[in-house]
Amino acid sequence: MAKLLLRNPWPDRTRSVALACASAAFGALVSASTPAQAQTPPGLLFQGELGVPKFKSEAGPSVAGSAKLGYGWSHFGLDGYASHLVEDTDDDNGDLVEVLRTSFGASAWYASGSASTWRFEARAEGYALFYSSSSFSTAPTAVDQLSEFTRFTLFGGLRSPQESDLTVGILAGLGPQFESHSSHTTEQSGQSTYDESFTYRLRGDLRYRVVPDKVVVRARTDISYYSLSRSVYTAGEGVINSSQHGVDALNRAYLDVVAWSFIGLVPGIFAGVDVFVRSGSGAKSSVVPIGGLALTTPF
Repeated sequence: MAKLLLRNPWPDRTRSVALACASAAFGALVSASTPAQAQTPPGLLFQGELGVPKFKSEAGPSVAGSAKLGYGWSHFGLDGYASHLVEDTDDDNGDLVEVLRTSFGASAWYASGSASTWRFEARAEGYALFYSSSSFSTAPTAVDQLSEFTRFTLFGGLRSPQESDLTVGILAGLGPQFESHSSHTTEQSGQSTYDESFTYRLRGDLRYRVVPDKVVVRARTDISYYSLSRSVYTAGEGVINSSQHGVDALNRAYLDVVAWSFIGLVPGIFAGVDVFVRSGSGAKSSVVPIGGLALTTPF
């Protein structure tokens, strides 16, 4: 046993040098793998915005916003989102109508290729959309309406290389929608059912690194077209049939300040305009400018 203790294959000087090299290597590894500030997990996806819409009427102040949270791998991803928008328009009698649009949804996507090449992207999305409208009429009759939409959409499109300073993407999709509607007035209440129909969607987005790792600008648009056939059942007038077509266009432009990132999120500001057009029975349109603050994960 003593013989084993006396035999030392590492001379003192050699052992000291080896320990110093190992310590330096370990310290460099820890330093390289520990960022200066907390970072989000590599695949975490978050986008949020909170803004103030500008009404054409003198309606009181309101807020609108959205949030999306998900996780992405190299070729697949999942996300869920919620949004709340407000519009005001005029009805057939010229009375002011305020409409609240609240939606909840989820989607799954697949992207081919790698981030350095053009990629084909497929996306499946389902969401519930609730329209709640109240008319502010000078007439004795007041109207409150609630529409509940359920929509499913399949998208397909292309996305440019994500490693470039300038990237673009475009997706087109279609899918069925199912709706139920109820209206209540001071004179009567009625229930109406919409026939099953299809929605058509077009999405586009752009991102440009103005100053890499400092400033990024983004833009996106989401356009939906749909048609409805309505059969309204009322106690006083029986069945009333009508049809309607609609276009919703949500447009945003962002300025993200990457240099001000904190806890793995990039702050910024945004401005946009939401356009809602209805034709056919109950034709009306609304244009709502909006601006506010944005928060997103790095690009």
